[in-house]
Amino acid sequence: MASVPSGNHPTLIVLLSAVAAVALQEFGLASSPVVLGLAIALLGIPHGAVDHHMMGVKGGRRTADLFRYIAAIALVIAVWLISPPTMLAVFLMNSAWHFGDCDVPHAGRLHWLRALTYGSSILTLIIDPRSPTIQPIIEGLLRQPIDPWMFVGFESYRAAAAALVVIIPSMVSVPVIRHRLIRSALIVAVAYSVDSLLAFTWYFTIVHALTSMNDLRHHLGGRFPWSWRELIVAAAPLSVVSFIGIGLAMLFLPQTSGLVALFVALSALTLPHSVLFHRIYKMRL
Repeated sequence: MASVPSGNHPTLIVLLSAVAAVALQEFGLASSPVVLGLAIALLGIPHGAVDHHMMGVKGGRRTADLFRYIAAIALVIAVWLISPPTMLAVFLMNSAWHFGDCDVPHAGRLHWLRALTYGSSILTLIIDPRSPTIQPIIEGLLRQPIDPWMFVGFESYRAAAAALVVIIPSMVSVPVIRHRLIRSALIVAVAYSVDSLLAFTWYFTIVHALTSMNDLRHHLGGRFPWSWRELIVAAAPLSVVSFIGIGLAMLFLPQTSGLVALFVALSALTLPHSVLFHRIYKMRL
């Protein structure tokens, strides 16, 4: 397994993309759900589309992994149809765990607690259910309107989440702690500077997906990391399958918006993806 470089490039990319996100907001170019949805689909989904290359790795059996992967996707879709509130809660909790598992260095028995707390803080910070771009997505997923009174005092929770996003990475002593703290500060700054859907899109596509893909090409490449071209080629087949699935959902469920179908697809992929990722990526550098 090749080591993952700990230089300044990933942090520089996060910084420049944060500046670009704020610029988009200032120039009024960040209010299009279509554009942001395409960004999530084209830049976010491919980072999980190399999952078939992680099957059977680190003690897993490839056939069993494939069966569990397909079964997990089917289960998620079934629960969305039967009980949307339940599946939304599971989706948010699993996403929180996955974000934290990726972003917080593995150290000690309390990693699961730090990861879940950090990921939950990220979601609380960047996803504001009061936002006019986020509320329709949540209502579409739940298939019912949400009561604005549910979120009275939400700003206080966001402030606490912002503090935790900065504090938790500093609790683990690693060589790149300075870069992690810079990223945490940028996440807080972007969350408070731009619309909620843009903040989520930036975090998911750049801070999470791009960083994960860079790390995965080192893990999957063995002694010699994959090139970005090799990684993109490897991710293409499952990405296309995911896009077709989203398109079919929009075709046969015309009452479902593209963004809602996209987030259902993300939830279906995230559950098995997070399990594979945790197994192969327990020692983050």
